[in-house]
Amino acid sequence: MSSSKSVTATFSGGGKRTLTVVKSGSGSGSVTASTGTLSWSGNTAIITYNSDTQQVTLTAVPGSGSTFESWTGCDSLYNTMCGLSMTTDKTVTVSFKVNPKAKQSKFDFDNDGNSDILWRDKVYGYNVAWLMNGATVKSAKYLDSVTDPSWTIAGAGRFNQDNQTGILWRNQMTGTTAIWLYNGTVSSGGAQLGTISDITWDIVSAGDTDSDGNSEVIWRNNTNGYPSGKSRSQSRLQWCCCRHSAIRTGKSQERGISMATTRYQSSGATNSTVITPSGV
Repeated sequence: MSSSKSVTATFSGGGKRTLTVVKSGSGSGSVTASTGTLSWSGNTAIITYNSDTQQVTLTAVPGSGSTFESWTGCDSLYNTMCGLSMTTDKTVTVSFKVNPKAKQSKFDFDNDGNSDILWRDKVYGYNVAWLMNGATVKSAKYLDSVTDPSWTIAGAGRFNQDNQTGILWRNQMTGTTAIWLYNGTVSSGGAQLGTISDITWDIVSAGDTDSDGNSEVIWRNNTNGYPSGKSRSQSRLQWCCCRHSAIRTGKSQERGISMATTRYQSSGATNSTVITPSGV
């Protein structure tokens, strides 16, 4: 240092690494990180690591009625775990699929495995979902209102192959039926299914009668238990499958009780295709 000198120090950019996790597939689930907490917005989560964080392991946990399908973008894989070397920004995708044979609550809006409670105010038309954890109310979510008192909630089910709870409606004056589709408690669309104006026909249930992961709508004639003009021995069960626009009809003797069952799937929930009970 025989004379004054100037030096310049250069630092490489901050050492921060961003990890993005995307959830996909027809099912639901969660992801945990070995280091840090994922911050979710919809189906995308972002977490930022310092440069001294070298290894991160993500673990996929399928939700109720779903199974883990795959990881993409990982450096290493083991069962449901995704291993990452955070030397640069990275994006990974986890996929969950619906398990059609799993027993699911029809009233589980947030897919946490607990049945939720659906309320309707018949005077003002408010509709509210209580999200439950056992017998504890976690939160209350207001759904869209229906002020016309002739519309009643006839049931709930999983109508759209998306593992989400939908609401089945029937107008008691006109006989029109409709489905509201949801993503959690946020409306994702709907469909008018058709009209059965004969008020002796009631919707008695909506459920997955053939374990394919899609709910069917089950009807019963409350006057005589079988179609008008038919003998009890001619009572029959009708159903249709709207998958790939194919419609099938079957007959069955059901202890003298006549019902009609209509299935709505992802391709059929937007159609107005209805198999009308015999004799109506």
